Amino acid sequence: MHEFYEKIHRALERGETVAHLKVIQVDGSGPQEVGASILLREDGSFEGTVGGGPVEAVALKDAAEMLRKRRSGVLSYDLASDLGMSCGGRMQIFCEVLEPGRRLLLFGAGHVSQATAALAARCGFEVVVVDEREEWANEQRFPEAARILNLPIDQACAKLPLRPRDYVVSVTRGHVFDQKVLEYYLDHPPAYLGVMGSSSKVAGMIRRCRAHGYRDEQLASVHMPIGLDLGAVTPEEIAVSIVAELIAHHRGRDRRTASSSMTSLNPIHARENTTVTADDDED
Repeated sequence: MHEFYEKIHRALERGETVAHLKVIQVDGSGPQEVGASILLREDGSFEGTVGGGPVEAVALKDAAEMLRKRRSGVLSYDLASDLGMSCGGRMQIFCEVLEPGRRLLLFGAGHVSQATAALAARCGFEVVVVDEREEWANEQRFPEAARILNLPIDQACAKLPLRPRDYVVSVTRGHVFDQKVLEYYLDHPPAYLGVMGSSSKVAGMIRRCRAHGYRDEQLASVHMPIGLDLGAVTPEEIAVSIVAELIAHHRGRDRRTASSSMTSLNPIHARENTTVTADDDED
């Protein structure tokens, strides 16, 4: 059984979402005992058994649907009346959907970053802070961070191989640094990429990306200006808007919650064919 749980652990480390089916109750005669387990992957492959035959086939089918919906729950089967099995008993199988941890790569160590790291960690993100300035990025200012990298952006990116569920947020001290983060992750797309900035800053970043050969289709997936439009002003309020958008993206609700005023600042994100002129201000 230890080896079975090691397989689950390795699957989660690879960024896979899996389902663990475990027999939790058997009344009467059944094909397996309590504790029998299956590891089910999203591609339909599985390891283990909960009894084989009709009960296993229907349990895998039901679990695949729960895995698709990211829902856990108990599956109950009357082996005789439901499945026509001669055992005649009843089985309950707990299907637990397990998702890999969400990692937030947070570039910049200013006041907004500090507030964002604290809130994101409380909301279940594994936070990694990147800023070459050790006087800003340290354990005293970021006690919630799982890791702090005092490295230039290009070196830090090379040390952080992307996982399937990585979220990248750039709230650095200047547009030059944000541009580096943006262009690196346009070439290596994470699950989510967001950049903080005013309308003029976003316009300038879009213009520079186009000049460097990036396509509008690539820019359309970037959340900039980052954060839900809450009218936030203080670093703490801005952190709330950022983390709220991360959660909305994770829950599949980001398209419903993005405001028209936000998306109008980034015509690419709004999927409009607006041209950014050279007269726009930059930082």
